[in-house]
Amino acid sequence: MSGVEELCPLAALQNLKVLDLEGNQVRMLGSVQWLGSCTVLTDLVLSNNPVVATPSYNQAISHLLPTLHSLDYSPLPPRDPAYSACLLSLDQFPDPVSYSLHPL
Repeated sequence: MSGVEELCPLAALQNLKVLDLEGNQVRMLGSVQWLGSCTVLTDLVLSNNPVVATPSYNQAISHLLPTLHSLDYSPLPPRDPAYSACLLSLDQFPDPVSYSLHPL
């Protein structure tokens, strides 16, 4: 198990297409939001990270990273537009790493 917790340094990797972070310490969906600047990211692996225990994890990741096709080695389900209304807007917080998203 590695110790990666923060994903903000990866935000600069705008041409990143595949990212495997299996077995790390990513805890919050707010950390994953940093990957939104990786506009060609299509495949992400976060299995065996604490964040996967977040309610509606797949849906939340799908909305945070709309370019993703695959999450944890599985195709993402179609995005539910109604789910967007249930997410907290991270834009209102100065430090998105400190917050987690939960459906209402």
